[in-house]
Amino acid sequence: MINKISRVDYPLFFLFGTVINFSSRTVAQAQGNLFSTDNITRMVCLSVAFFLISFYMIKTREIERLHISAPIFWLFLFWIGGVLSFVFCEWMSYALVKWIEYFVILLGACYISCLDRKIPGYALRSYEMMKIFLEVLIASVMIGVLIDPERALYRGENEYSALRDAVLPFILRGWIIPITSTSVGMISAILLFDQIIKILDEGVHFNDVVKLCIFSGCVITAQSRTAIIGLSIALVFLVICSRMSKKTKIFFIAFGITILLTFSPELFSFLLRGQEGEVLASFSGRTVWWKYAWNFFKQSNDYIKLFGNGFAAGEKIIAARSNAVMYTLDSEYFAILISNGLFGLFCYGLFWIKTFQKIRIRIKQDRRENKKFGLGIEVLGVSIIILCRTFTVTSLALHTYYLLIMVFLLCAIDGKAKSFQRRNFNEY
Repeated sequence: MINKISRVDYPLFFLFGTVINFSSRTVAQAQGNLFSTDNITRMVCLSVAFFLISFYMIKTREIERLHISAPIFWLFLFWIGGVLSFVFCEWMSYALVKWIEYFVILLGACYISCLDRKIPGYALRSYEMMKIFLEVLIASVMIGVLIDPERALYRGENEYSALRDAVLPFILRGWIIPITSTSVGMISAILLFDQIIKILDEGVHFNDVVKLCIFSGCVITAQSRTAIIGLSIALVFLVICSRMSKKTKIFFIAFGITILLTFSPELFSFLLRGQEGEVLASFSGRTVWWKYAWNFFKQSNDYIKLFGNGFAAGEKIIAARSNAVMYTLDSEYFAILISNGLFGLFCYGLFWIKTFQKIRIRIKQDRRENKKFGLGIEVLGVSIIILCRTFTVTSLALHTYYLLIMVFLLCAIDGKAKSFQRRNFNEY
């Protein structure tokens, strides 16, 4: 366990604080007042994180020896391209704030990489701290259930809600720290996959079984389809990339397919969440929003097509015209196309290509060292889960939990430490 905190860890705590809000606001409220007591935690943590990291980088002159991994380099280009999107931006204040937030997270990546060169293993330590932070978020959800089940278990807007007819007539969400049911499902899926890897690597302990049950329960009760699908794909790759014999791999895959076929009607009913099949086929109405966004893109001038119409803000403006309820296009790719243009989409695509290349190299390294699973397979599964989320929710084009997770994850696999000892670091 990480049981001793060092001064160099303080910026990380403030980076974690940048994704915490203790109340939520609509886009309309944000348009009326961009800064308020609702988001003061984020603003304070962003400012302090920026100051601490900048002070360290300047004082130690690490900025002169800066090294970042290839995937994060493409995120930097994505961020730099955001400046060019301001030309035709209709909501400049929002775009500028989101652009600055993004920069602070990327600055955090530089900080971790620089420290890892001086303290080998620090990038791995940072990644482990990130997972502890995610566990704290899920703990807040569980406490919310115990204190006020009615607020934690959402049952729809009214008695006519389709959710009332679902297999599980409620979805789990966080209210102490506002966390959507989708994020509860995604974060739990990531932690569940991590816990499975830990058990396979180190054996079963009582605490591991408790966590396994909690995370599994959260994935099911949150009813996030992308989380369930992402976790399922990650588990398939876990089997494929493991050091099991071919016969064992075939058995597990065949067993999974058999379960899927045997219980497919029940699984499909569960995934419908009380909705009609046609609604699910249209990705809960998202295809209508995507069509509107695509038409807007085709009708835009060449500059907007290339660089977008406002970092993060372009999506909000266009989504509000097609979908006044959600204020989002619910697709990373359409969001980037509108907000960052083809240049942003190009950088984003290369980010994922370089990410999986890095992971592939790490898996090969783990195999040469005769590890059962290792860090490579773990980050592969986490990346797959987040990648699945990007198809139906904006995830990495904004300052979110998932951007933070991916940045810490990429620093870990690019770190100098050759061995991965889970939560067993030298204290600094």
